[in-house]
Amino acid sequence: MPFYPVLLCKACGSQPSWLPFPSPDETTQRKVPWPRDGKPRHFVCPRCSRGCEYSAEDCHWLHVGSPDQVLPSKPLAVYRISFPCDKERCAGLMHIQALMTEGLPRQAFLHVLFRAYLINISCERGHVRSGPWRGNGPIEVQQDSNWDLQCLQRLTA
Repeated sequence: MPFYPVLLCKACGSQPSWLPFPSPDETTQRKVPWPRDGKPRHFVCPRCSRGCEYSAEDCHWLHVGSPDQVLPSKPLAVYRISFPCDKERCAGLMHIQALMTEGLPRQAFLHVLFRAYLINISCERGHVRSGPWRGNGPIEVQQDSNWDLQCLQRLTA
């Protein structure tokens, strides 16, 4: 019976969000499907729409009876949604990640952003923000190129 990597929402603790990862045969519980840089990412929960910071240590492995019970019918991808910091005269961007089906139209990402409530998310220049997105400035959406499917070796103490 396989194990699958998940994130549990820090705000609502809802059902797990399944992370994209290499084939189950290539993964072990000692490896984490996380970008090689190991830096935290800000994910928006698909259920409660809260955006929180997560790191590789927040990735959990869930034991399932059958892959058919957990795997979505269409491939998932991590998308990065970027928008300007709302702090006056800040040129930095804020970035949030969303786990979504590959190939969705731009409108789907805007829907995520309109519903999002950010919890202590910082921009590139360090301004911390909490609250709903205010809709100021251009929005950029792209599949997260830093999210390669190489596994990061989990450090053991």
